[in-house]
Amino acid sequence: MQRFLRSRGMALVHAERIAPKGGSIRFVIQREVGPRKIDSSVERLISEEIAAGLYDDRIFGAFNAEIARLGKDIRARLARSRDVTGRALAYGASVGCAALIHYFDLGEIIDAIFDDQPLTNVVRTSTRDIPVLSGKQLANEGPSEVVVLAWRYASPIARGQQAFQQAGGRFFRALPDLAYVDGGDNTAPSA
Repeated sequence: MQRFLRSRGMALVHAERIAPKGGSIRFVIQREVGPRKIDSSVERLISEEIAAGLYDDRIFGAFNAEIARLGKDIRARLARSRDVTGRALAYGASVGCAALIHYFDLGEIIDAIFDDQPLTNVVRTSTRDIPVLSGKQLANEGPSEVVVLAWRYASPIARGQQAFQQAGGRFFRALPDLAYVDGGDNTAPSA
């Protein structure tokens, strides 16, 4: 970020880790000739990034390989669910969830997306629109495996869908690994 801002005539003067979205960084910037001095937080965060290897291209190669593997596994799981139940379902229609649909290349396989607070009625992909339904409508589906794209909320989502689970439905989260969630603090590796 520091390099990018410098190339645009700006300066990064403060950086701090914050909690939203599973961990974010808040930046304070100014024009390069602005009144503020660069805070020690900037150098401290850059030092942490260097120590973590974030400036080594190999870490991104490994990360991209892991994401590709997860996407392949999610597509396979949803394909099996569709073969058994006739439908491949997902939970979560936020912007972040839509990004996962694109990144994991799930647009062709997902038949419907459920969300507790749908802000849209479709998620558009490069090939088609996927309908977004209220989370309450999941009870109308037969038992199947549902990928939870809103992975940080997988347990609360599952907890709110007890009737679906009692009928044989199962939830598995998309990240950080494919694990079944039951609404408690229980997770189990998914096969």
